[in-house]
Amino acid sequence: MNRAQHGFSLLEVLVSVLIVGIGLLGISALQMTTSVYTESSMHRGHTSMLAREIIERMRVNVDQAKTGGYDINTLPTLTTDCTGAATDCTPAEIRQHDLRTWSARVTALLPGGDAIINTIAPIDPEDPVEISVTLTWTGRNSAGMEVGASAAKQQVFTFQLHGMGG
Repeated sequence: MNRAQHGFSLLEVLVSVLIVGIGLLGISALQMTTSVYTESSMHRGHTSMLAREIIERMRVNVDQAKTGGYDINTLPTLTTDCTGAATDCTPAEIRQHDLRTWSARVTALLPGGDAIINTIAPIDPEDPVEISVTLTWTGRNSAGMEVGASAAKQQVFTFQLHGMGG
């Protein structure tokens, strides 16, 4: 007897479900990896913006900047406020206000954010002042797991500011 087969056997259906399941797991892993890399890219963009922001604040308050007044080893907690039309602040108070405002932005934009700023004065007053801004933050690894402070991500920016020497 020759019977024509109609439909799928149970084994064929199970194999198809297995293949689709493996494909969906792959798509899920790809989505997680994309999310982690997108978050990392966003944080790196923020570090670049924050480093340039503090450098621009230093350009405005050049006397404090070139003498290392903006140098920090960790984010400070200052209370000086130089906002408002009636406020008349000294360069040192402006520096404290700049660092307070900038520190608040670092902690708001970078999870576990911290910073180090170092100014290297030139030997020749005509040479540019070199400023290093190091920003660190915690993030997620490629598996999407939160990394601790010991595995914090770090980005270092070095700027040479001309016209700030001497």
